[in-house]
Amino acid sequence: IEFDIPGSDPGCVAATGVCRIAPLSGLPSIDTGELSFDGYTQPNAAPNTNTPAQGGSNAQLRIVLTGASCPGCSSGISYFTTGGTVRGLVINGFSGAAIDFAGRNTVVGIVEGCFIGTDVTGTSAVPNGVGVSTGGNPFGGDFSSNARVGGTLPAQRNVISGQTGDGISGGGANFQILGNLIGTNGAGNANLGNTSHGVLAQASGPNEVGGTAAGAGNVIAFN
Repeated sequence: IEFDIPGSDPGCVAATGVCRIAPLSGLPSIDTGELSFDGYTQPNAAPNTNTPAQGGSNAQLRIVLTGASCPGCSSGISYFTTGGTVRGLVINGFSGAAIDFAGRNTVVGIVEGCFIGTDVTGTSAVPNGVGVSTGGNPFGGDFSSNARVGGTLPAQRNVISGQTGDGISGGGANFQILGNLIGTNGAGNANLGNTSHGVLAQASGPNEVGGTAAGAGNVIAFN
């Protein structure tokens, strides 16, 4: 899914170019094919260029998916039997997980360059219940694998902060959590903590949280 929403759309603010998608009922799970979302296709959106040494994220996000108009909506984007990439979106205001890869046999889920649980500026919390969830119950058929949240490149860095529960609830196998800001504001210098764990890792492994490669380290604070 690529975006090219005109500033005249009722959900957009022409002065900022930010467009808000606010469903009134729950979105269906994605259960066929491998569906990806790229918010950086929206005009004037731009990924982060700050290095780890510079700190924070200067990403300019223009697409907001929010559950604010649907108190009964649980997950924002939910994958059930397949995977995909969620890139360059602000996702907030959902009572469950902003992004849920915890469906049966989900494989290869990627989240990069997103603000999850904050406003579009990364300065205020607009919480989800959980930021990103990957599944880990093989006995119930709920065993996602190969998820990657973030990455070693600046453009892949997520801000995952402000949730009422966990920032990342990691289950399954072979997941990687790399280069993210978890519990800070978008600038990486102030408290915007997730109310529960920053990262809850309960999985069979092998899994990777941070690492020695350049850009792999996460900032996990204030949770």
